[in-house]
Amino acid sequence: MKILLQLAFLLFINNCLFGQTTHNFSAGASYANSQYYNLTTDVTTSVSHSSWDIAFSVIGGIDAAIFINEAASFSGTAPKIYTIPNKIFSDNILTSDLGDELKNTEETWTEGAFNTIKVVSN
Repeated sequence: MKILLQLAFLLFINNCLFGQTTHNFSAGASYANSQYYNLTTDVTTSVSHSSWDIAFSVIGGIDAAIFINEAASFSGTAPKIYTIPNKIFSDNILTSDLGDELKNTEETWTEGAFNTIKVVSN
């Protein structure tokens, strides 16, 4: 009986040790892609970092953020947004009117470039 229990235990441990499945993902050259893996369907989806310009985040129901895709510069020109002091929406805006460039915060998912002013030099 003792040997049978030891054998059953060893089979159980063996099953636990080799029960994992390995999946390899590639982010592409210069990490140009994000990889998303669906645990239910066992399907991997690759999305180019340059395939979006702005993103929306809603966390907790009361916080919201709008982000710009700063990573798009890896494969093209990243979108940029600026403050434009002393102008209204109907005014003509010149390059000389542009103020500080707005960037995404790197500390939280609740504040993006559109709703937080972060000076590039900081």
